[in-house]
Amino acid sequence: MKLPKKRYLIVGIVILLIILREVGTLDISWYKNNITGNTTSNWQSTATIAKPSMKINRAWEETINSPCNFNGQASNIPVRVYYKGRTVIGADVKCQALNVEINSLSPGMIWTPLIKSANFRASATCYASITLTGNENGKPVQTSYNVSGNINVTGSIQVYGTCSYRNAKQMVQDFVVQQVYNKAADYIHK
Repeated sequence: MKLPKKRYLIVGIVILLIILREVGTLDISWYKNNITGNTTSNWQSTATIAKPSMKINRAWEETINSPCNFNGQASNIPVRVYYKGRTVIGADVKCQALNVEINSLSPGMIWTPLIKSANFRASATCYASITLTGNENGKPVQTSYNVSGNINVTGSIQVYGTCSYRNAKQMVQDFVVQQVYNKAADYIHK
């Protein structure tokens, strides 16, 4: 009669440990993971060059030499990635930047305790309206860039072992953020 009570006690403790690990109260992680993905994008951009007929003055030179002017080159423009209202990659400075907002991230069904295997998808919107100042043969030149685009990431994750839902979801989020950043940086820095 005592044997079944011990079994119930052991099963109850194991279930309690699994629940505590899944909700993040207890951090027991020992796992092997694999994440693969595919990233696609489409872009629209325009560049307008204006050559004002005024001499370069001190204010103009200060604008040219500003660290936010990126040496007049679009390839130096920083990329900022936002997710859930906060900056996750990129400097949070007051300079102009290519802004990327991750609109949706669906991590898939990764709630199972020991084996997590799921497909995920995410989409992001990119936008920038940037004016760069430079000079051409001693005359001021302004270039205005308007960039917009969409980035889509699809992929799969497999996790074997004791990994909580939160950790698996964070792995997917980190993967998606890095893929979105790389795709946007490749476009703006080409």
